[in-house]
Amino acid sequence: AVFSDSVDAAKAVSALADPAAGAPFDIVSGLSAKAPGAPLAMVAPASAAATQIRQEVLHIDELPMPRRPEVEPIKEDCEVWVDPLPEATELKAWLAAFGEVVDVFRLRDAQTGQFSDRGYVRFQEHAAALACVETRGGGWGEA
Repeated sequence: AVFSDSVDAAKAVSALADPAAGAPFDIVSGLSAKAPGAPLAMVAPASAAATQIRQEVLHIDELPMPRRPEVEPIKEDCEVWVDPLPEATELKAWLAAFGEVVDVFRLRDAQTGQFSDRGYVRFQEHAAALACVETRGGGWGEA
């Protein structure tokens, strides 16, 4: 993202720190009088005609985090990031080996819009999520 100044960058950081995990956010782009032709984020465009707004959902587990701190899960942690998820025909049986599943959320491929082989699994109990992680079936989600 490109920001016009530190105030706009701080607004973006504040917006991303919202506790509503997984909530969509708006990306605004357009042309700025300060920097003609430059991409913008969190900056008012030169005119309404130059504005394009789209919603994106950011999944933190998709981002490389080389300095991610090692934090032990707590008993309320029931969500696991799985990459890759088994094919749909095998998924139910694979997950049953760990425990009861509340929800499976497959991410869409950004290029094709089709469901990918990556996503989140929310188990009913922490023990089921822990079993999945311990067998290297997945890793703790950042949610």
